[in-house]
Amino acid sequence: MTRGPPTWIALHRRAFDSWAGVPKRVVPDNLKAAAKEALVFDPVLVEPCRRMAQHCGLVVRPTRPATREHKGKVENGVHYVQRNSWAGQEFTDIQTANQRLAAWVRETAGTREHGTTHQPPLQLFNEHQRGALLPLPADPFDLCQIKLAVDDPPSLWDNTIRQLTKED
Repeated sequence: MTRGPPTWIALHRRAFDSWAGVPKRVVPDNLKAAAKEALVFDPVLVEPCRRMAQHCGLVVRPTRPATREHKGKVENGVHYVQRNSWAGQEFTDIQTANQRLAAWVRETAGTREHGTTHQPPLQLFNEHQRGALLPLPADPFDLCQIKLAVDDPPSLWDNTIRQLTKED
């Protein structure tokens, strides 16, 4: 799987759709797919991520580099998922993997007693966090790529401009 902005955006869109809402703030690790510079007060986001955040009305605040305490317990959650949902399994395609993972979240991970809160995570989400979500945008964010046009061969471009601006 690639880890560039298109993947970051697609994964967040799927998460927002599954929650039926958008969080007010996202705190990603200081990964290059989302942030150019993880400055404390005004981070510089990669342009596609900045546009997605603006479209959805959310704030993206990447963690500061080399500060483990800013990551919270996210890394533990990643290890929990890897060890308990995927361990020893093989999937024939991504749709099957996603279906099994969603069922595992609903039936196992989301209903277990969480080590810190001692409550089921899905229950806490539904009682305390779901109501704080922003509504989904009316139109989903579509990523379009903007590339610098190379004037090669120049004669083709010049010819087109001349034809469009030609006065008869």
